[in-house]
Amino acid sequence: MLFHPPKNNRARNALHSVDGFGTMLPRDQATKTDRACEVLIMRNSIVAIIFAMTLGVVAVRAEDYTGKIKSLDIKKSEITVTTAEGKDMTFPIAKDVSVFYEAKPKKKGQPGGLEPVPGGLGGLKVGNPVTITTEKKNEIEVASLIKLETEPKK
Repeated sequence: MLFHPPKNNRARNALHSVDGFGTMLPRDQATKTDRACEVLIMRNSIVAIIFAMTLGVVAVRAEDYTGKIKSLDIKKSEITVTTAEGKDMTFPIAKDVSVFYEAKPKKKGQPGGLEPVPGGLGGLKVGNPVTITTEKKNEIEVASLIKLETEPKK
């Protein structure tokens, strides 16, 4: 807020401002209150911008790949998927990977929901259709979520 007070001391001392509660304040108190509000607004704006930028970075970093499992090496923590375009893509698997499937509804008309695959990575088989969600870690795409597109065979 740019404000240039009058040169005349009598006029300068007569200035008043209204605070957030509608109370008239003398000039010296109004200036402190206005400055405190400006600082608060600025701080909240900066926090909001940083939060929005963080969400944008997270959204950009996640990628989904759909295809069939070509190979799965649990010891090496690697999975290779053949996409619909016929391209083979190999990803390292994160230590805290989530492996789940879309369960059928238990009652008619209700949604099914996500269920963990029994056996985790061991429950996946070559040829299973999957969707892999990756995150970039040190410029490398790592599989962080694996969704089995069919229910696992029991």
